[in-house]
Amino acid sequence: MPIKQLVRRLHGDVAFNTINNLSRLKKKYIQSSNRLTFLMRCRDLQIIPNGLRITSPVNSAAAQAILQAASKKLAIERIRHHRKTKSITFGQIEQHLQKLNSTMSPDLFRTLRRAQNQANSKLDTKTKTSQLNKLHKLQEKKQLNPKTSDPSVTQEQFIKKRVINISSKTITKNQINVLAKGLTFISTEPRRHYDDFVSNIEKGPQQLAPGGKIDYLRHHISHILQKAPRQTPNLTQAEKQAVKELKEDTDITMVPANKGRATVILDKSEFHSLVNKMLTDPTTYRKPTSTLQREHKSTLKHLKDTFEITTQQHHKLSVSHPQPPLRPCHHQDP
Repeated sequence: MPIKQLVRRLHGDVAFNTINNLSRLKKKYIQSSNRLTFLMRCRDLQIIPNGLRITSPVNSAAAQAILQAASKKLAIERIRHHRKTKSITFGQIEQHLQKLNSTMSPDLFRTLRRAQNQANSKLDTKTKTSQLNKLHKLQEKKQLNPKTSDPSVTQEQFIKKRVINISSKTITKNQINVLAKGLTFISTEPRRHYDDFVSNIEKGPQQLAPGGKIDYLRHHISHILQKAPRQTPNLTQAEKQAVKELKEDTDITMVPANKGRATVILDKSEFHSLVNKMLTDPTTYRKPTSTLQREHKSTLKHLKDTFEITTQQHHKLSVSHPQPPLRPCHHQDP
């Protein structure tokens, strides 16, 4: 007769349930103990387990450093959790053993402990083997690609894909970091230009608040703007200086690559040469006709009258020979 059924017949359902709870607790203890060992070895080897790695759509040095630090803290917290679980489970196992020892005969208790130890030994070997295999795979992955966990290397690889300098000038590290954010990146300003904002929406209140309530609406908008919280800077002082230097440098220009999301740095003379070469290609472009010029002027006038473009934009676009949008730049390899 199986040992548990014998205990149930001799000592009732309470002893039978105690044995089942003891088996469950021992299994939990073995799993927590082996997982704790696995996590501590990962910690010592500077390896983050796959289940504790955090990913983010933001691929920058700062983001990678934050994710790396957060993943390490999660691993430390997981170690603390398994230590606590192991300690609590050990105390519960001792309580169940004392209860069974006081209920069962010594021979029956020893027989039960022998059967449980054999089953627990198999479970411990199986769990330990599984955790060791996981650790070996992580170690092999780290040896094959040791730089994947280094945020600075990740950022360096990221910048190589995002910033391509084919100009004759040397670009500083801060300038490269700024350009790696993309040409559509907009820096925040701690102080808002309230007067400019109100003047730009002046036509809106006249339509939204007819009947003499324009001043009230204008005052209300200004009050909301002044109460708005200050924006958090998204550029360091060094990066702001780099933006200023790039703006003041009249010898180079930055354009987007035809493929990918890279920014290409070109000498302005080379850029103009490429533009002229494209425009003088008779197989691609032809000179605009008088009809096309009239349509162009009519469209610009309509956009200006409907306040879709400003006077400055209208003047800039009102050229004698309108040209199609061009993007002469370096082709980035996929």
